[in-house]
Amino acid sequence: MQELRFLETNVLLDMLTIHTTEYLKLSDEPRKETEYAKCYLALRAIQSEIEFRKKTPANTNTNTTDPNIIIQ
Repeated sequence: MQELRFLETNVLLDMLTIHTTEYLKLSDEPRKETEYAKCYLALRAIQSEIEFRKKTPANTNTNTTDPNIIIQ
């Protein structure tokens, strides 16, 4: 999920909410092991990206929505 680094943080948080809800629903369904595993991996990837951003200084943001980036 390398594309996560290109998403804005608020989008990542929305994705985290959606995947967490799905993960909890799947935990109650015994025959959904594959979907459960995929959801778990997606959650871990999103959490890792959020944690990475928390440790990265704000001025090193390379997101194209960063006002410090000049697009010509």
